[in-house]
Amino acid sequence: MFRFLQKEYLTGKWYGYYFITEGGTVRFYSDFNYIKRGYLHKLVINAKRHDENSNQISRYKGYISKEGGYFGNYMLVHLTKVETGEKIFYRYVYPHPHSNYTIG
Repeated sequence: MFRFLQKEYLTGKWYGYYFITEGGTVRFYSDFNYIKRGYLHKLVINAKRHDENSNQISRYKGYISKEGGYFGNYMLVHLTKVETGEKIFYRYVYPHPHSNYTIG
């Protein structure tokens, strides 16, 4: 119960835009991620990925965990595609709140 009272700086709306090369074709994607507190996991994520080329929207649900001991040097994002059950894992350097480091 106490952890729900603590403020978590990663919660809220996050947007991402990126290019991916698939089979020699460049594709542009945009992501909308909503991160909130969870019951079974500290942080829960709901994501929508929009493929700008084919105008398809994919929905994902998952959670965020820390890796690397007590200080948690890495942030792991575990996502499952709602429509097909496809699983995606991302690993980022954990963005500490008082550093000038950006994710990317």
